[in-house]
Amino acid sequence: MQSSKTQQHPDRREDDSRPLHMTVRIGQIPGEGDPQSAQQQPQAAKDGVPVDAAARSHGGENDQNKKPEPVHHVRKAFSLPEIKLIPVTEHRWTTLGTWVEREDGSFQVLVARMSRWQYELCILAHELVEWAICQRDGVSTKDCDDFDDLWESEFQAGKHSLEAEAGFDRRCPYRRGHVLGTRVEWLLCRLLGVSWSQYCADCMMALEVLDRSKK
Repeated sequence: MQSSKTQQHPDRREDDSRPLHMTVRIGQIPGEGDPQSAQQQPQAAKDGVPVDAAARSHGGENDQNKKPEPVHHVRKAFSLPEIKLIPVTEHRWTTLGTWVEREDGSFQVLVARMSRWQYELCILAHELVEWAICQRDGVSTKDCDDFDDLWESEFQAGKHSLEAEAGFDRRCPYRRGHVLGTRVEWLLCRLLGVSWSQYCADCMMALEVLDRSKK
């Protein structure tokens, strides 16, 4: 949930153009190499007529022209999070982005207003990925909020620096989402032509404003 973006990845130089631990896999043409989709050679019947052709002419079980029965998937009522930009000083924790669950079960992503819209978009992308991974893995919002409360109390007690990120702590329930969200955030910076080091520096300045407002 908490995302400060104040550290560069430990095994990367500043503005290294290489992606962080990302693997791009080029997918094959749909059906290519799929044994189930490969064209099967018809088997000849005793009279020389292909078995599949004979079955089609008599409306047998192998009738390939028969339309498949529709499959109806029941989807649980669900909606994507609402997005809201807020002043950095209104954040509950020392962070620039977070997502919350409201009483009706809907979600909202809160993003601090930054000096550039590209920064706001990068923070938003991080939070959306983090939220989505938590939904997929069944990580409850309460567990995430409880951990953020714990981290914030430790931070205020001087146990963590302003540069540290709660999402990288091994106790963090949303750690996987935070790590993946950071990778997407870094990639989006590159796509938008934004310097990662400058982005981190601007995020740090915003966090300093937020930290002073809490004292």
